[in-house]
Amino acid sequence: MAPIRESRYTAIENKIVTLEDIFRLSKILSDENIACKKHEQRSSVSFTARCADNSSFESEDSSIFDPNSFLSSKRVVSVSMTFHRYEDNSYINIDLRHGDYGENSITVRGDDSTWVNGMTSKLSEIAGSFKPQNAFVRKHPAIINTILALGYKGGRWFQNDLRTKKSVQYGSVQHDSIHLMRFNEI
Repeated sequence: MAPIRESRYTAIENKIVTLEDIFRLSKILSDENIACKKHEQRSSVSFTARCADNSSFESEDSSIFDPNSFLSSKRVVSVSMTFHRYEDNSYINIDLRHGDYGENSITVRGDDSTWVNGMTSKLSEIAGSFKPQNAFVRKHPAIINTILALGYKGGRWFQNDLRTKKSVQYGSVQHDSIHLMRFNEI
């Protein structure tokens, strides 16, 4: 009977991810790859960063994400990290994207349920420690839109009220009625 492969998915939402945070995640994958090499198991690891200037950098060494690396001076828009152990088809994939351009996630898959759950727990714990992002605007767009709309309308009312007072001062009754009509239309 073929082995049953388990897969765990963890979404990372409303978090501020720093280069230090990325380095901590990459270190877990790198350590897993080193352990495989010590046990003479075939494995691979890959770390990729794509930057806002359309450049991208890839390495098999987690030091690419070291807080003192050259990436600290770049605007990184996405990060991808993968680990693959070939003997038992164990796999880790971490995708992080700046803004709303895709899901930030961790996926751990493998035949060994203990390894999958342990690795998921370890990586999720690190992701859970990321600084929370203020997501009020995302969670409550209707409230924000209402406030902005009222602010805009209120500003227009105030502006029209000033115009009405000016036209009365200058004795322009015709303009006054036009402004009042527009005010009522709003």
